[in-house]
Amino acid sequence: MNRTWIIAAFILAFASGCEELPIESELDSIRPLGVVARAIDPAESSFPPYDPNVALPNEFLPHDLGHLQTVVAGPEGLLAEDRIERAWLACLQSSSEQPIDCLQTGLRSETPPIPCEERDRESGQGDELGQICLIEVAADGTFQYPVLTSQAVGRILIMGSMVGIERPAAECIAALASEDYDLPNDCLYATHELPLGPSDLVLARLESLGIPTDALPPLGDAPPRLRGMNPTVGRVDLRILASDGTEVASLPYPSDESFPVETEQRLAITLEFPPEDAQPYPLAVAGGSYEEQRELLDTRWFATAGGFEEMTEEELQARATWSPGEAEPGDVHMFAVVRDGRFGTAWFHLALRVP
Repeated sequence: MNRTWIIAAFILAFASGCEELPIESELDSIRPLGVVARAIDPAESSFPPYDPNVALPNEFLPHDLGHLQTVVAGPEGLLAEDRIERAWLACLQSSSEQPIDCLQTGLRSETPPIPCEERDRESGQGDELGQICLIEVAADGTFQYPVLTSQAVGRILIMGSMVGIERPAAECIAALASEDYDLPNDCLYATHELPLGPSDLVLARLESLGIPTDALPPLGDAPPRLRGMNPTVGRVDLRILASDGTEVASLPYPSDESFPVETEQRLAITLEFPPEDAQPYPLAVAGGSYEEQRELLDTRWFATAGGFEEMTEEELQARATWSPGEAEPGDVHMFAVVRDGRFGTAWFHLALRVP
C-alpha cells in the first residue's frame, strides 16, 4: 500500500502564499476549498466514503480511525488524483501561535520530524509543543490517531496539507520551510485544526486502552459537552428561474447528470441543515461561569464560471442564486463549503451545463 507521512488539523485555506479565500469566488485557478476531518471508533474495520448527508465526529479521541480530505478544485472542477501529490505535517499548537506559525517553526527546527507515537514514548509526555510529528496516512487518506498524552488533552493539533500540482509535495514543504515567501504557484497549502476531546471522553478512551492517566491535567469545572460533529447538508433544493424570476423547473438532487441552464436563466440553490448541526457548547465567561452557545454555520460558494448573487444565510439555511452571465458553452462545476465555527466542515458539488 502506498503511504504518505502526514499530520492533522482545521480549515483555514491558504493558496500559494497563504491567501485566505473569499466568501464567493470564480474558480479561475486551482485552489484548496477546504479540509474535512472525520473520525470513527478504532473497532470499525473500514472508513465509509464521504457523504455530505452523514454526520461523523470531527473531534478526535486517542487511537480513533480518521480520514483527511483536502478538497482541491480548479477551472475544470475537482482535480484528478493522479495530478496531485499530498503530504501532511502536524504540530501541537501553543496558545500564542497562529496555525501557519506552528508549522513553519517546526519545519525550521534542527530536529527532523518523527512519528507522533515515537515522540510520546521518548518524551513520556508528548509536551514539546513546537515539534512537528508525523502520522502515517494511507494513500486513501485514512490514519489512526496517535496517543498524544498529557499536554495534548483539550488542545488543538494543527494539520498542514501540502499539495503539489504535478510537482513533488516534498518541494512544497521545502518552500514553506524557507524564509522566501515567494511560493510556487503549483504548491497549495491549507491548515486544519483537529481538536482533542471532550476531555471526559479522552480520559475514558485512555483508560479503556490501559494507558496511565495520572499525569493528565484536571478536567476542571467546565460542564460536560457534546462531542464535536461535522455539519451535514440535509436537503438541497434547486430551481431554474426565468429572467423575470418565474420558476421554470425544479431539479432533482443528487443526480448523475449535469443540469442545463440557459444563458438568460438563473439557478436558485437552497441548502437546509438539520437542527442538530448547530451544536450547543459551553462558553467560558467572566467570573468563572459558562454560558451555552450554539454553533453558527457559514457557507462559502465557488463556481468554475458565471457568478453568484443574492447570497443569504439563516441559522439552518443558506441560499444563493447563480447566473451563467457571459460563461462560454460547456460544463460548469459548483461547490459549497460549510463550516460550523468549531472545526467542523462539509461540502457538496453540483454539475451544470451551459448549452
